Amino acid sequence: MKLLKTSLSALLLGLLAIGISSNAVAQDAAAEERKAIQTYNNALSSMDGGDYQEAIKLYKQAMKQAESAGRTDIIDMSKKKLPQVHLQLALNNYKQFQSDRSLATLDKTIESFQTTKDVASEYSDS
Repeated sequence: MKLLKTSLSALLLGLLAIGISSNAVAQDAAAEERKAIQTYNNALSSMDGGDYQEAIKLYKQAMKQAESAGRTDIIDMSKKKLPQVHLQLALNNYKQFQSDRSLATLDKTIESFQTTKDVASEYSDS
């Protein structure tokens, strides 16, 4: 009888431990998901504010976080936004070239448009 009580107690403790650990895993997954969403929203804000370099960095970071969290929607939305933000950056560089007409800004503009084309090809955005 004592063996039965001990075995039952051990079984209940084991089930409790499993329940606690799966709850911790679920909380970690939810935290990763929140991070990915927040990073994506920060990227949108950076893009809206004209900080295109920061937006690019944040979209890429959001894609990595979303992959860990299993959020393919955030990955897909980031992939759609990356070519757009690269284009805005290239257009800004072109405007800068128009105002100062230097060889350095011309090179930067050409490089920006090439990068935009490459990013659009990578993420299948025509």
